[in-house]
Amino acid sequence: MRAINWQDPPRFDWNKPGMVIEAEGYQANPNQEGKEMSGSNAAQVLPFEAPKPKPSFGAMLGATKKTEAAPKKGKMPTLDAPPEVREAVDRYQEAKAQAKQAEAVMDVDGAIITGFVREKQDADGFARKFSGSYAVMGFKSTAKVVYANKYSLSGEDAAQLAEILGPNFEPMITQKHTVSLKAEIFEDEAKQARLMELMGEDFAEFFETKTALGVCEEFNKIVYQVLKPEALENLRVYARQYKPSIR
Repeated sequence: MRAINWQDPPRFDWNKPGMVIEAEGYQANPNQEGKEMSGSNAAQVLPFEAPKPKPSFGAMLGATKKTEAAPKKGKMPTLDAPPEVREAVDRYQEAKAQAKQAEAVMDVDGAIITGFVREKQDADGFARKFSGSYAVMGFKSTAKVVYANKYSLSGEDAAQLAEILGPNFEPMITQKHTVSLKAEIFEDEAKQARLMELMGEDFAEFFETKTALGVCEEFNKIVYQVLKPEALENLRVYARQYKPSIR
């Protein structure tokens, strides 16, 4: 082995990945504990770049997404209005403030009124004297409370509703089916071609179905005839009746 000049050895950061050493006549110095390498010729350190990963489909969609900048709001001009318009502005803003205060009062007092009516309706319903609307007397006026036969139901709760209603589920709960084309069909020309040629047994391959639940006529009356009070409270968790109107 020829002699190696160990003077002024070049230093390298061995903890930094991706470095390649190119030199002729080099040999690591066994006495330097792997921290230095030197030789008679100058060493060349070349950066090593790992191959870039291929972009995912989702990333490409994000890269091609068109973004629309929100329109910039310019300075709003202030108009010097005639006296009649100024008076209208003042009346409008005053009425708007009063309306907000009135809405807050109506929300609080409306809950008191409808809660009272609901208790009366439940008692009458189980006594076979159901009524969908009531008039409630005040000291100076009367409020009419109407509970419409409208409910918010989710198809995901069908099993719970069936358990609560038992054999009355089918006659009392309506089901509306919606069929939609799967999203991937629009991007798969082969399946589009098959869709034009085939149907029948391949129906489930192309379509997804959704089921929306509804209620039968007089549902809000029949529930008192087929359920006990405890079951009615449970039913209301899954069949949420629309908020009553107060007139």
